[in-house]
Amino acid sequence: MKIRCIYNRGYGGEVIEMEIDNKSKINYISYKYNDDTVGEANEVYEITSSKIIFNKNPLIQNQNNFKGAIELKGVVELKSVNMFEFSKKEKFHFKGYMICE
Repeated sequence: MKIRCIYNRGYGGEVIEMEIDNKSKINYISYKYNDDTVGEANEVYEITSSKIIFNKNPLIQNQNNFKGAIELKGVVELKSVNMFEFSKKEKFHFKGYMICE
């Protein structure tokens, strides 16, 4: 099952995409953050650990009131997009939740 979680803050947002098997094991997960400002760097996220807790298995039970808690850890690489080249890596930690409506 593919799940896409989108959180829009008005001036920016976060997108988490994941694919889970019928036992709720994560086969694929990605995280992206974007904003509407013209920045000097692209952000590339690499997830090193992920933890998701669902209130039920949406592949076995119906998807009504499907909820989950998400925790991601990893590294974000900042790469320049202007004439001054730079690249640096920083740790990131994300905690959030999802609700299927």
